[in-house]
Amino acid sequence: MKSLFRHAVFVTGLSLGVAALGPAAWSQEVRTRSTVLVDEVLDVPVGGANALSAPPSPRAAVVSRRVTVRQIIIDPMQRGLLPTTGETLVELKAGDLTTVIGGQRRERTEGEFWTVPAGTRMVVETEDDAAIIETTAVRRGK
Repeated sequence: MKSLFRHAVFVTGLSLGVAALGPAAWSQEVRTRSTVLVDEVLDVPVGGANALSAPPSPRAAVVSRRVTVRQIIIDPMQRGLLPTTGETLVELKAGDLTTVIGGQRRERTEGEFWTVPAGTRMVVETEDDAAIIETTAVRRGK
């Protein structure tokens, strides 16, 4: 009985210690399954809204952007980094998910959209069920 009690105290202490470390200590990537739906390089006109409505011109200034759309299944009982590349738009398609972005912890709801700025880490947490998200990442270059 003493052994069982010591084990329970150790596990509880370990859990509290890991939780106290916070998102900065989460360097492990989460287990996922991912399907790439789109991975294209687009030439985008430079100059804001006017550039988008102007008639096409062979001399118009453009910049190249790679757009990648992924559907990602995050396994149950996961907590860790979900790598993102570039500016990323995320939608929670199914399941329960909690995110930590820029130190802000937030529970997400199905159908919710949010953004992850380029260069920012996103930590995701799932509980008893998997979560499905769709990400649209935009980054410079080809």
